[in-house]
Amino acid sequence: SRPLPDLRVREGTGDGGGPLAAFGVPGGGGGIGPKFMGQGTGGNTRSICFVCDASGSMMNKMVPLKNELKRTIDQLKVVQAFSVIFFADQKPQALAQQLILASPDNKRRAYDFLQNVTTAGQTDPIPALELAFRQHPQLIFLLTDGDFPDNNAVLTRVRELNKEHTTKINTIAFVGDSDNDKEFINILTTIAKENGGVFK
Repeated sequence: SRPLPDLRVREGTGDGGGPLAAFGVPGGGGGIGPKFMGQGTGGNTRSICFVCDASGSMMNKMVPLKNELKRTIDQLKVVQAFSVIFFADQKPQALAQQLILASPDNKRRAYDFLQNVTTAGQTDPIPALELAFRQHPQLIFLLTDGDFPDNNAVLTRVRELNKEHTTKINTIAFVGDSDNDKEFINILTTIAKENGGVFK
């Protein structure tokens, strides 16, 4: 098998500082809450939506991302519901238009979906976030490796979509050693902070 690229999730406070956490470090905590990309504290989250970047810059990162999604989905309990949505600059690539239970059949459906996801275009998460909020999950994981075309527009739309703060948003900066674009860390930190989540 080919070695995977050195991909890590950056852990910090939004100023670009802080240590780099190794890819896939297990999260702590108890309960049935999901642990994705080393992020998660357990708990009793029953509905989760993974909103992930599928723009062109993610091409060399998709294999480890898909593997991590599969590992996380595999650990979901049958009482949990989930969805997976990928975003670029076209229509979102979605596993389903609504949350589905984490049954063995639906997990297999998710694995098949992941195999067929492709990367292309720029990084526009707004249509994917709109779809995610229509599904009413308790928790959203938002993952990207770079700036959005309009960071302020993304932040404004999230504030509109989650004005009642019914959904927690954890954000993940998925970066490798060769990535130089770090401005997006500030927007991810703000989204997590304003929506009861954690940035990693």
